Amino acid sequence: MANGTAVKYQDYINCQVAYPIYRYTDVLLMQAEVKAQLSKWQDALNLIQFVAERAGVASKLPPVSAFASTDELIDFILDQKQIEQVGEGKRWFDLVKYHKAVEVMNPINGLSSQDEELFPIHQSVLNLCQGAYEQNKGY
Repeated sequence: MANGTAVKYQDYINCQVAYPIYRYTDVLLMQAEVKAQLSKWQDALNLIQFVAERAGVASKLPPVSAFASTDELIDFILDQKQIEQVGEGKRWFDLVKYHKAVEVMNPINGLSSQDEELFPIHQSVLNLCQGAYEQNKGY
């Protein structure tokens, strides 16, 4: 919480508010992805360095010249995000966003088709939209 504000967990144990929460480092790493896509590679690496230093991790990042393509830099950023956000449930969405879910997950859980990346649309939603939506492939 900002400014040292303390909140007792017990006061909010039954909270039903379902707002997504983004930590400052989440935003910085998303910004690094954008900078990489805009060919501002050094800016992207500077953001990753800032995140590492903020976390108290002594790390030496590779120089910009170590990356031959935007895809290589994005892979590096995704690896850094995986380390920073372990256990937060965000990795899957990064893998789907960059069409890497099958490549990364196949050796782990046998994922073999991009049709398995998206969740099914609930049948009640399909019924309400009267044919405006089609079910995601694979369901």
